Amino acid sequence: MTKKQWQYLLLLPALLLVLTGCGSSSDDDDEDDLSAQCPTTSTITDADEVLTEIVYTSVNETADPNESLSETQAISLNNIVTGNLSWPSGQVCSDCDDFYSISSLTEGYEIEIELTAASGTNFDLLLHDGSSYSETSFDSTSNEKITYIVPSGVSSITLLVQSAITGSSGEYTLTVTSYDAATPITPSTSELNGKITDASSGDVLQGASIQLRACGEKTSDVLASDTSDASGNYNIDITTGTYTAEVSLDGYTSEFTTIALTADEDSIKNFPLNEQLAAGETRIVLSWGATPSDLDSHIQVPKATTGTTEISYRNRSEEGTALDVDDAGGFGPETITISTANTGTYTYWVQDYSNKGSTTSTALANSGAEVKVYNEDGLAKTFTVPSGAGNKWNVFTMNGDTGAITTVNTIE
Repeated sequence: MTKKQWQYLLLLPALLLVLTGCGSSSDDDDEDDLSAQCPTTSTITDADEVLTEIVYTSVNETADPNESLSETQAISLNNIVTGNLSWPSGQVCSDCDDFYSISSLTEGYEIEIELTAASGTNFDLLLHDGSSYSETSFDSTSNEKITYIVPSGVSSITLLVQSAITGSSGEYTLTVTSYDAATPITPSTSELNGKITDASSGDVLQGASIQLRACGEKTSDVLASDTSDASGNYNIDITTGTYTAEVSLDGYTSEFTTIALTADEDSIKNFPLNEQLAAGETRIVLSWGATPSDLDSHIQVPKATTGTTEISYRNRSEEGTALDVDDAGGFGPETITISTANTGTYTYWVQDYSNKGSTTSTALANSGAEVKVYNEDGLAKTFTVPSGAGNKWNVFTMNGDTGAITTVNTIE
């Protein structure tokens, strides 16, 4: 009998399409190691904040004379100028001064001027503000630098690149930078939406809160939030980046997960919430991505008398253990609840039913599957599917008397 026939026979509930947030915790930690999932670069979190991009324009020294304050070559901020000076050894200077003018300056702008040349050359860099050479750099090296803040009353400056000694000739590069004059970049935005449901029943949850914070943070300022509607749906618009999401509702265990949002794209993240458990209860929630379409939860249960029994879609309830939700359409969740634990060892695994005939498939390893184990205290363990080929993920074992969980986390 096929699985579908089993499902019709057992009158399974409607399939759920639920997707958990990206990222996962170590399988040996009691709660998510959120910081480990965050990118090394920071995310812009204020929608009004902007980055600046320096877009340089390349300029070559012209053939026209630019050898005096009255004969300058006009350039702009954020220009990279390539020029050449010539003072042959033992001869009179023939081209040892190059003048460049920058106009239409704004008071308060900070300008960085850097002169670089080949090793062994010796060029000086000077800045004339209309009345005098107010800034100079004579370091006797192949690299000179001036930082200048435009004062009140100054709207233009002239830069002088000068051969410092007889015999100092060659090509140079003059870079003029002002972040104040850079092109502003408005951060891209992303839309995050999805559905919040009860992990054990599949029912939608109204009034659940989802809050986004800086990645790795659980208690810092909330950057964006929403509350699920009567259909369990939520929707958030936020600057593109990576965030920590907290999903909560009275009577349920709060969920924390890392969510990476792609620029100008919608992201769907569905959340199954676990209702708080009574003493002695354990709940196992499996979730994954769109493919493979059918992952199955299995648990071997010790009987109260002798022997064991297996709980899955074929045998949904026995010995105080039940498969609450089964999903064959992708995403999950598949949920198993142990209401009363027997003495002995419980063994839990996930089967890739979509690729059950292949032991070389990597679909399970690439599914993004995650298993969360809850008890009366909340989230006890999180397991992430490891890499490897195979259609069976051996996840963990549990001591029925103590509730102690032992990690297995292998694929075969």
